[in-house]
Amino acid sequence: MGGKLLRLLFGLVLGLLLSELLVYLYFEQLIWLPLATPPKYDLDRTAVRLAVLGGSTSKGIPYSGAVPADFGRPFTLLSTTQLLLDRRFGYSNVEVDLYAEGGYPIENAVKCYWQTAEYKPDVMVLYSGHNEWGYYSSNMTPPLDFLPLLRRTNTGSLLLRDLFRRQSHIEDSVYHGKLFSDNIFPSYEATFNKARYKNYVERVIKHCRSQEIFLILVVPEGNYLFPPTRSVYHGPLAEKDQALKRFKQAFYYKHFKQDLDRARLILEELSEFCSFADLYFELGEIYYRQGETKRARQFLRQARNLDEYPPVIPPEYQQILRELAQQHDVPQIDLSELITQRLGLEIPDYSCFVDNCHFKPQLYEALAAEIIRILRDHQVADLQLPEKDLTIQQRERAEYLGLTEDRIVHSWARAHLWVAEEAGETFLKLPRLENSMSFFRDLQSAPPPAVLTKFVDDTVIWLEEEIESERARLLQWIRAENELAID
Repeated sequence: MGGKLLRLLFGLVLGLLLSELLVYLYFEQLIWLPLATPPKYDLDRTAVRLAVLGGSTSKGIPYSGAVPADFGRPFTLLSTTQLLLDRRFGYSNVEVDLYAEGGYPIENAVKCYWQTAEYKPDVMVLYSGHNEWGYYSSNMTPPLDFLPLLRRTNTGSLLLRDLFRRQSHIEDSVYHGKLFSDNIFPSYEATFNKARYKNYVERVIKHCRSQEIFLILVVPEGNYLFPPTRSVYHGPLAEKDQALKRFKQAFYYKHFKQDLDRARLILEELSEFCSFADLYFELGEIYYRQGETKRARQFLRQARNLDEYPPVIPPEYQQILRELAQQHDVPQIDLSELITQRLGLEIPDYSCFVDNCHFKPQLYEALAAEIIRILRDHQVADLQLPEKDLTIQQRERAEYLGLTEDRIVHSWARAHLWVAEEAGETFLKLPRLENSMSFFRDLQSAPPPAVLTKFVDDTVIWLEEEIESERARLLQWIRAENELAID
């Protein structure tokens, strides 16, 4: 009996070792075979070709949908760069090739380039990182982590990932949990995603180097004032219920009584013994409103770190890009630094973002000016780019990019409506609804372009109903199972 058990154990260990080897070979070698050879593209001797890889921001959303198809020049992340090369430096032969789509993670963007590229680009810009976990739903339940050692193996991690991703779950766009989410994003899934992201970035770097394509890595950034999606409680378990009660009080004073000082005191007390995304966001947003931008940035960034399902690129993905750029000596544009240094903003906020991650025109223009500087410094494609004023006027936006003032406003309005419609993905919908209402109220008083008047008025009516309903729900939640001393 003992001999059979020993042979069985030996067989299991041998099988696991063989499986580990095969899984390693697959992820390190076989999976990359389709990318082993460059795309079958042609050389375009008549134009300077710029390529952009990424998701919705690279595609130019929310503006790309507002520019008519017959305009002749679709709006993308690099359209403003194309404008400057043409209007400021006389290069009218610049073409932009787009390998991006809304919701694309880096894997899809790279595969799109490999499968559809017709011409070899002179310059490639990679802007990716906001969509690296799009399939994950908080309504999914991670498989039982019954064997911690198995999780540490490639085979065990692959098995757990498969069980995790195959399960059926409630609609992704609506969150059905509590403020403190119990369904924590599995560590094996997070580890796999980061490794996959890093591998694809490295493949792009190596491809561009072997093909003599000038690559620029842009480190994405998001709106610090966009509310988090998911909170997970970190702190003493014995204090968890009390932390929830105190947070409810602070939320009530901030959003129902507009008493920022009282809310701030409670949130500061909470932050001394626990942490979670919504706590740091609400506290950071109060500091922001009260002009304490240094402290606001600190807490708003921590809110991003703690968000279990962040609506923008998390800091560890940003760091992957920075490290790879330094390791491979690739020019990089850190959007956070660009916003601080070129736009003079201490915090990335609604001054430069429309919603969670999509740009306002001035951020496109700041990015374009930085791309021009890098092309000049590296003398790319023999481009002659002397120092010039790169300020873009609204007339040029309209004539060259198709971005009339009406189309810009329309794009912003559609984006804010989308934010409100998708607010159900988080437990605390009210901050997102209030942000959207603030935008539409301001637009009403502007007033909006005539073509948008009915749309704006109808949206305000709808938002009033949604906010009233959400405030009633939250008041019930605040008072439930509590003896809160609220006015």
